[in-house]
This record gives sequence, structure tokens and C-alpha cells, in this order.
Amino acid sequence: MKSNELIELLKTYNNKELAKFWVSFNTWVFPENFEQFKPKLWEILPIAEKNVLITPIMEYIETVVTEHELNLAWRFRKNSDNELSYEDLEIGMEVLNSDGDIGIVTDLECAHNILVEYDNGGKGLYCLVDNCEYGRDKLYRNF
Repeated sequence: MKSNELIELLKTYNNKELAKFWVSFNTWVFPENFEQFKPKLWEILPIAEKNVLITPIMEYIETVVTEHELNLAWRFRKNSDNELSYEDLEIGMEVLNSDGDIGIVTDLECAHNILVEYDNGGKGLYCLVDNCEYGRDKLYRNF
């Protein structure tokens, strides 16, 4: 693996994507987007050797992406197995959207119209109906 070549490629990604890659590397998973850089036998390499290979990449990402963005990506990765259904939701529940934004459920008119107000001041309207003609959104429990 050539860390310098991979770092040059990483410079073309936005911070949200870089944060997701950082989480992947932190869990010893080589991101799918970079298969051409993946060392042979990555899965069986000792952690010490993996660490030597990914440290320059991790350090680059940490100089570009804020700690807050890294924490959001980590929290999303941790909670992404906790996808919610309409029946799971309650007014006042803290949730994550697919982008990793944290918000509070403020209205549950129906499964097609779930209002979430975000910590950053924004709002989002979500639909949790399977096979909805407009598409099904995803919300996750935030722990």
C-alpha cells in the first residue's frame, strides 16, 4: 500500500466522507472505495503492521476533519444497526439521520410525516413507510 498515493486521493473527498473512512480504519476495516490500495492479506496482517500502514492516513484525516465530525461518524457507525420503525418512535426521542446528524423527534403525525429538529437548528421531515412512492428514509436510535 502506498500511503502517499492514498492520501492524495483522500484530498478529493469531503470531511463527512473522510470521517467515515477514519471510522473504518479505526475498526481495522479497509474502506471499499480504496480496494486498489488494500494490502494483500489485509485481514490476517498483525494489528501492529496494519497500524504502521494506516497511521499516516489517520494522521492526515485528523488534520483535516474536526473532532466533532469524527465523533459524529463514530456515533453513526455505532448506532447504524439500530434502525428505527415508526412504532419505535416517541416525541422527544433523540435520533440520528443517515448523515449522522443528531436531532429530536418533535412531531409524529403519521409514518409519512415525522418531524425531527436538529441540534444545528435545522429540521427534517422523514417517511418510514416501506415501499413509499417517494422512498423510505432511515432514522437510528442515538445512544
